[in-house]
Amino acid sequence: MFRPSSTGSSLLELYHHLLGSEKDNEPIKPHQTRWQDIGTSIGDRVQFWILLATQNLDKPLFKFDTIEKQWGKVPYFEEFSTRFKEFEVDNQKFKIGGSCDGVMVYHDTETGKDIRIGLEVKSKQTTYSRTSNYSMKNADTKHIKQVTSYSLLFDVDYYIILYVNCSKKSWSLEDYDKYPDIKAFGIYITDNMKEEVLNKFSTVCKLAERKEHPKVDLHSWLFNPYKNVISSSLTDGDINELKAISKGNKMLESSLADIITRRGLKEGV
Repeated sequence: MFRPSSTGSSLLELYHHLLGSEKDNEPIKPHQTRWQDIGTSIGDRVQFWILLATQNLDKPLFKFDTIEKQWGKVPYFEEFSTRFKEFEVDNQKFKIGGSCDGVMVYHDTETGKDIRIGLEVKSKQTTYSRTSNYSMKNADTKHIKQVTSYSLLFDVDYYIILYVNCSKKSWSLEDYDKYPDIKAFGIYITDNMKEEVLNKFSTVCKLAERKEHPKVDLHSWLFNPYKNVISSSLTDGDINELKAISKGNKMLESSLADIITRRGLKEGV
């Protein structure tokens, strides 16, 4: 089974996920836990603001869709939205499953129609410039792939990706105009986008079935939870190929250095 949040992961990470490989036993550091908690809290607050607007505005443009449970109607988000759906592509069967930040209903005042729109909230915590008008002109590609996966799961073709920045430059309105703390991007999910995601999952299933190891993607190394397993399986030829790829790129060289270190520790070098 694949989760929408993993849609942007490398083929290699998804490959080891399907094989059930052992994940790295590395405890999360306290500062990382705090950052994760803050990110989760941001999503909670956005959901609260939308619910608050629904209760206090006469004609809110956005409100959460609802879903019927045994105790009544509840907002269409988090655990209330959990769903699993099976797909078949190129004779490969797989499931996509998970929950979302929300499925909303947008009221179009011009046409009078209601449109279902998905919501995905992302936090930024490193610097106020991450959501500046200069730095952020489009939604992150991996986040677009994630909401495409949600579209397949929840049958929603319109999505809003909302970035909320916890870092602020100043209280000044002049600075705020240049460095806003939120950025929202509207995404329309096309059939081609859906096909691309489904083909990716199908490809991973085929590779796992044949035990055909995908190549390492140094760009996605930082958050890969299978670093030890992958490092120990690389040959000298693989390492030399990665050296050629990373040459001159500090970020990629750092990822490669981590791979080599882990490989050496695994072999007892």
